[in-house]
Amino acid sequence: MYLKDYKLAINDFDSAGNCVLKTDTALSLSYYILAMDLLIEMGDHKEAQNYSEKVAARVYLHTKDISLISKFYDNIIEYYAYYVDSDVFYSFINKYRFKRAEYLFKASEYERALEQFVDIIRTNNGTNCDKELTELSFVNACLIAILTQRTDTQKYIDELYRKSSDSQDSVQYLLIKRIIESLHDKNYKGMKDLGERLSINGDNVTLFNARSKEIIDIID
Repeated sequence: MYLKDYKLAINDFDSAGNCVLKTDTALSLSYYILAMDLLIEMGDHKEAQNYSEKVAARVYLHTKDISLISKFYDNIIEYYAYYVDSDVFYSFINKYRFKRAEYLFKASEYERALEQFVDIIRTNNGTNCDKELTELSFVNACLIAILTQRTDTQKYIDELYRKSSDSQDSVQYLLIKRIIESLHDKNYKGMKDLGERLSINGDNVTLFNARSKEIIDIID
């Protein structure tokens, strides 16, 4: 298939997905997946990454069904595993896993999201992989640990920080510790101000602030 044919097919699949997005989101996603597969087959991995984020945002806007978005990313990851060279695979796979985890976080699927974030930290540990992604995964994992009120949250976060050796920026770690202190002091404003200084997506901080406020009143 020529490059022009690829681009035409991708546009056709994308248009088909858009046409049925509001009436049958699952069907629209099947068209988007076909477009994604062609982008990956072309070797245009950066464009594939950009396109995947646009699709996930569209689907989330219309359905809020995280299972569909999760399946979308599952398909991408599976396609990379079977059809893409290992060097390219490791450059992009954790980025897709990270985005999937972010949507799981939005849906309050905390355990599944935490598993993804921790796995990214583990696989990146001691490698030259994306250090920024390691840090972002660490911060998100810490917020989930706080929201799920683990038996010893601080101990869990300390251990998680030791595992994320690629993340040498202790500023984020110290902010997390202060957020925990503010939470236990029932200092919502202080916690909110600290959260806004975290390096992660602002939407995630907003979600954390809203959800943490709900648990402040039940802390002894």
